[in-house]
Amino acid sequence: MRTEPGIVDAKERAAREWFGYGRWSAPYWFVGMEPGGDDHRELYTAWEAAGGESLIDAAEHEDQWNLRVPANLQMHHFTSKPVIQKATWQPLIQVVLGYTGKHADSHAYQRDRLGRADGDMALIELCSVAAKNLAVPGDREQFMAERIAFIGQQLASNPVEIAVFYGTSYRDKYEQVAGGQFDANGLRWRGATLCALIAHPSRPTRSYAYWREYGEMLRRRHDAGNVSAATESIKKR
Repeated sequence: MRTEPGIVDAKERAAREWFGYGRWSAPYWFVGMEPGGDDHRELYTAWEAAGGESLIDAAEHEDQWNLRVPANLQMHHFTSKPVIQKATWQPLIQVVLGYTGKHADSHAYQRDRLGRADGDMALIELCSVAAKNLAVPGDREQFMAERIAFIGQQLASNPVEIAVFYGTSYRDKYEQVAGGQFDANGLRWRGATLCALIAHPSRPTRSYAYWREYGEMLRRRHDAGNVSAATESIKKR
């Protein structure tokens, strides 16, 4: 998904081509509405410096950001002693730990696995222009149809086990990516991928134990398989 020649502004290019962190082939996807924080130009020039690809390494992007901003704006989520991002990332990590049954250090998991080019957690955004919350005005619909189609194509063509969509106000757009409506439990299958719709992890505040148990539930549902698809297959015989 590349812009036509002549578009050189980093933000404008990122609005079309940047989708987040990690790798499309990661087994665990977490899809949000948009990056949090202020809409600094350096966010996008750092993206270009970190490779300018559809997904980039989160730690490399942080390094490039820190080179461009004053000390009071620098971030340290991927250092040897990472600053912990509690509002969103840690709950999502708990989902993965519950799903995998691992008892790993979630702080180290944030540093080493989350949004990394060789990690197992991809962080994907419907809109790549940053905003502190939905009340902040912005053109969230710019390139939205193209972006939804592109994310859906990647979901269909990669070995994703679970794709968790967070922020229920974007349900209709998430359903376009997931290929149909979520059921009463906020679940649906797209091929071999179990898709899940949840409230944003920071609203309402829930314990890490809650999110770990949610991951355990996703594992049980994933292991049970796509029953509806199996039933449909039997009917066609």
